[in-house]
Amino acid sequence: MKGQEKNLAYEKTGALPEVCETLFDLENLRLSPGYYYDSLPLCAIDAVFSIGVRYTSTQKTVKNYCDYFGIREYNLERDTEGDKHTISQFVENLSRADAAENAGRIFMNRQRTSTRNGILKAEAVLMFAKILQKYGIETLKEMSCGELPAKAQEELLCIPGQSSGLSVRYFCMLAGDDNKAKPDRHILRFLKQHTGQEFTVLQAQKALTRRVKSLAPQYPNLTVRLLDYTIWNYMVQQSKRR
Repeated sequence: MKGQEKNLAYEKTGALPEVCETLFDLENLRLSPGYYYDSLPLCAIDAVFSIGVRYTSTQKTVKNYCDYFGIREYNLERDTEGDKHTISQFVENLSRADAAENAGRIFMNRQRTSTRNGILKAEAVLMFAKILQKYGIETLKEMSCGELPAKAQEELLCIPGQSSGLSVRYFCMLAGDDNKAKPDRHILRFLKQHTGQEFTVLQAQKALTRRVKSLAPQYPNLTVRLLDYTIWNYMVQQSKRR
């Protein structure tokens, strides 16, 4: 019975291709500059600090780190001057002081991973980076091959506040994975509005993947990552209007 309910949820997403074509200019979609960070540590900062908050605060946090250390934030053209600030350098920068000092002086952001028993995101992002360092993942180029090692993913999910996996998914997307989605509350709300169904994170990932495949013949440049961002941005703008 449960399997039938899940299949029904997927089948009802059949309405999404028409919805997407109606709402979005699928031929001319573009990712935001955040998907063109100059180095991998910036992807980690964004992924950890963006969960559960307004994204404008995350943008400021990334900029504050870049300004403090004189690091270029974006590489929109993907020129050869980018991808030189490594995860090990990031770990070294943050290891000179404790999390509270880094939160106030470098990130200028004292947000916690959760309101109850959460740790400073400044501490969480250092833990995140140390796991990447442990598995030899230092640059955007090294992430271009695709998935994180399974054991690395398991360890990242054990960081306080990271058990949902959204940060890990989003980190991979920011680092260039076109096949990932980050089904946060905005994506899940969009799916519910247009299908009448509740979705888990995994179901939402599968639903967006199916929709991209169904639209691929007409829109070959459409990716799961691009559709996810487009829906997310649309829902954020809708919320602002309300």
